[in-house]
Amino acid sequence: MAPATGPSDGRAAEARAPATVSVDPRSGVISIRLRHVAQELPDLALAQLICTAAEAQRTTDTGTGVDTDANANAATVTVKVTDARGRSAEGSDERCPDG
Repeated sequence: MAPATGPSDGRAAEARAPATVSVDPRSGVISIRLRHVAQELPDLALAQLICTAAEAQRTTDTGTGVDTDANANAATVTVKVTDARGRSAEGSDERCPDG
């Protein structure tokens, strides 16, 4: 049996992805679109998602993780989460734990 083939530019993988993530270079806001989540996320799940995305962005920006001098002086990271119905919630890493 021959392996299935599809677009090699990543469109097939993106279509199957449960979420898409983008960063607006002007505002610095991380946007997460949850394609298959139609219900409201519990507060804890939303906080975990915001903190994880913010930490990933900080690691990408500085090449380091939490609890470093570079991150201590960095600007607040804002994350906007949108569900499949278009409802959005926004938060920042100001309330995230330090590692």
